[in-house]
Amino acid sequence: MKIQTLTDQLRNDLYGTLVCEHCEHSQKFVGYDDANWHNNVLPAIKCSTCLRDRSGEIKGVYGEMCHDPKICAGKGYCPRDPSCCE
Repeated sequence: MKIQTLTDQLRNDLYGTLVCEHCEHSQKFVGYDDANWHNNVLPAIKCSTCLRDRSGEIKGVYGEMCHDPKICAGKGYCPRDPSCCE
């Protein structure tokens, strides 16, 4: 995710919209304006649509989006796609 627009800033608190580099989905965010947030937290934020972080990886979401976790067993993740729960 990357910052698309900043709507407000109060001291170090940021408010705005993020956009996904992979699917172009946008979502609101609240963040903190310091080096740690920009270098570590922001790149790790996952898109709520495609579940990818800035690097494109899908990990750590096992069973969150799947109606039948047995389908995703052993993969370690559950991507949100139409064939996931067929």
